[in-house]
Parts: sequence; structure tokens; C-alpha cells
Amino acid sequence: MRPIHPTLAGSLLLAPIVTCAQSHLWSNVLGGPSIDHAKAVCVGDDGSVVTVGEFNNTVDLDPGPGVFLVTANGDADAYVRKLDANGDFLWAGTLGGSGVDEAFDVALDAAGNVHVVGSFGGTADLDIGPGVLSATSSNTSDDVFVLKLAPDGGTIWARWFGGPANDLGRSIAVDGQGRVHVAGLFANTMDIDPGAGVSSVTSNGQDDAFVLCLDAAGEHQWGYGWGGAQHDRAWGIAVDPAGNATITGEYKGTVDLDPTAGTFTSTSNGAEDVFVVRFDALGEFTWAV
Repeated sequence: MRPIHPTLAGSLLLAPIVTCAQSHLWSNVLGGPSIDHAKAVCVGDDGSVVTVGEFNNTVDLDPGPGVFLVTANGDADAYVRKLDANGDFLWAGTLGGSGVDEAFDVALDAAGNVHVVGSFGGTADLDIGPGVLSATSSNTSDDVFVLKLAPDGGTIWARWFGGPANDLGRSIAVDGQGRVHVAGLFANTMDIDPGAGVSSVTSNGQDDAFVLCLDAAGEHQWGYGWGGAQHDRAWGIAVDPAGNATITGEYKGTVDLDPTAGTFTSTSNGAEDVFVVRFDALGEFTWAV
């Protein structure tokens, strides 16, 4: 039996419990009679909040006493919505066509411009405002779209790319120079240069991961695809102030994680494992784990 210190015998020790009170600032909801999803959120330096996702049927995107009704053109449309730091409605817009159109991620640059990545099928209007910016996906499959919007929601540019299979842009990040980095997954062959040039990547099996860098004007800078015989997918991307891009995702089997001229072979331990790959600001492979 452990002895009791004589000065503590017969006494009861009470340790103070420290709690931090949380004050509710605001909350709001978005939705209509069908299934509506929020996929991503980001916060600006001024505290403003931008959310993206998809909706069906008709919804009111203004969470306050006002009304901002939008109606999907097909099975589902993507939406972008901006609230101020108090949760009050600033602006919103939608994009899509007759198919399923989804916004998966959103990022802000230093100037407050809004960058959105997602997927669309068939023919869709990629201008979230009253204008029309028509885009048509390859065959009947999903293609990737990337939007750059001004802080007031005006469209600055839109880019899209894909191939004959389903291609999804799942994550987006912007570096200090305003360059836009996108990561996702593709199958078959895809041209990841959304401009007049051609930069083709071909999957090695089923889904492969891809990364793409555009400059602030939406022009192609560099991009790669990588994977093995199984499903390999990029789910997230982040960039540091120096422009290094770090991508994470999943892979199965044996995969070369260096899509450049070098080789970095890794074999999963089980059904699926996690990868992390880094490229420098010029798109050169730096390391992988």
C-alpha cells in the first residue's frame, strides 16, 4: 500500500476545473424540398464566409428576411454563396445544366477573389450571374470546371477540361501569386490544359490522381497525373507562400508517386493507403510519403 503524505492525511484535494465559455454568434440554414448539400467553406480576412455545394429543385439562398430564389436546371446545380461576418447575405449564384453539377471546394486569394472547383456533365452555364458562359463536357461524362469570381461575385474567368470518362476536381488552393492549384481524379485520357494547348495525361488503371496549376489569368502552367492499376485519387491540396503544392489522397497496390521523369515507387500495406506528394512552385517533384 502506498503511504499517504502526512500533510495530506485526512484532507481532500480539489483540483480546479477550468472551462471556456463559447458564445453563439450566428447560424443559418439553406435548403428546399429536395436534397441540398454544402461541400466546402472558406473565410476571408474581413470575416466574410463563402460556401459552395449543390442543390435540387428550388431553394432560397438568402438566410435572412430577404429572398433569393434559385431553381436547378436539371438533376442538381452548383451554388456559390457569400455572407458577411455577421452571417448576413451578400450575394449568391448558381451554375449548371441538365445533368448533375457540383461544386466541391472553394478558396480565396489575397484580394478576396473567390475560386471554385467542381464537376459538370453535358452542357452547363458556368456564369453564376445573369450572363451566359456555355461549356460542354466531353461525351456524356463529367468534366472539371474552375471558376474565378470577383469579391462581389462577378465572373472573372471560367475554365473546364476532361476526357471521355468521369473526371472530378475535388480540391483547390491559391498561392501568394494568385496561381490556382487543383487536385482530383480522372480515368482514361484527359487533357489538363483548358486552353488552346494540349497536356494529356493517361491513367494507368482505373482512377488516377491529378494536379493542375493555372496562373492568375487561368492559363495552364503545369500538371500531372499519377497512379497504378487500382483506384488512386487526390482529395486535398494546399499551397504555402512560396508556391509549393502539397497533395494528399489514397492509393492501392504499387504506384509511382513521382509523375515527372523520376521514380518514387510505393506499395500499399492493405486495401488502400494514404499518400502525400509535394511539388515546388515550378511543378518539380520534391518528395512523397
